[in-house]
Amino acid sequence: MPTVKEVIRELYNIDEDSAARWVAQGLHSLTPEKLATAIDEWQDPLLIAQYLYLENPVVKPLAIFFVLKPYWERIEPTMNDQNGLYSELSTDPIKKKLLDTPRGKAWLKYVSERCYEYFRYYTWPRECPLCKSEMERKKVKVAGLNGSDPYDAYICNRCKYTIKAVVSDPPESMAQTCKPPQIPGF
Repeated sequence: MPTVKEVIRELYNIDEDSAARWVAQGLHSLTPEKLATAIDEWQDPLLIAQYLYLENPVVKPLAIFFVLKPYWERIEPTMNDQNGLYSELSTDPIKKKLLDTPRGKAWLKYVSERCYEYFRYYTWPRECPLCKSEMERKKVKVAGLNGSDPYDAYICNRCKYTIKAVVSDPPESMAQTCKPPQIPGF
C-alpha cells in the first residue's frame, strides 16, 4: 500500500496517460484468487479509495485538481465501459471463466456503476447541473405509483432538480459481506 506522501508525489507528476495506466495496472494486479473472492463476497470496489487515501484532506483537492477534473474526459469512458473492463480482465482464462458466470457479470456491472458514481460525485460534489447549488442524496418514492419502491436520488436543495443515483446498495441477494470501505480519518 503506498504512503500518503507517495500518492501526493504521483499526483504532482501526472500526465495524460496516467489515468488509463492506473486502471490497467489495477485490473492486471487483480489475481484470479482476488477476483474470485471479490465476486463471491460481493466486495465493495471502493476499497481503492482507501488504498489511495482519496478521502485524506490533503490528497482529495490534489486528486481533483491535478487528475480528475483535467482528465475527466479520459477517465469517464473508462469507468463506464463494462465491455472494456471485461476485455481487460478476461485476458486471463481463469478470470474470464469467473466473469462469465451470472454472479460475475452482475458484480462487474455493480463495480462499474459504483465506481462511476463515486468518482463523479467525488470530482463534482453534488453540484446541480441547472443552478450549481448543492444536491443531497435521499430516498425518494415516485409520486402516483402505488407500491413503487423508494430509490436513491440526488435532489437539489434549491431548485429541486432530481437525478436518480446510478447505483444504490447492492441487491440483497448478492450482498453477502459487502461493507462500505473504512476510510481512515486524518
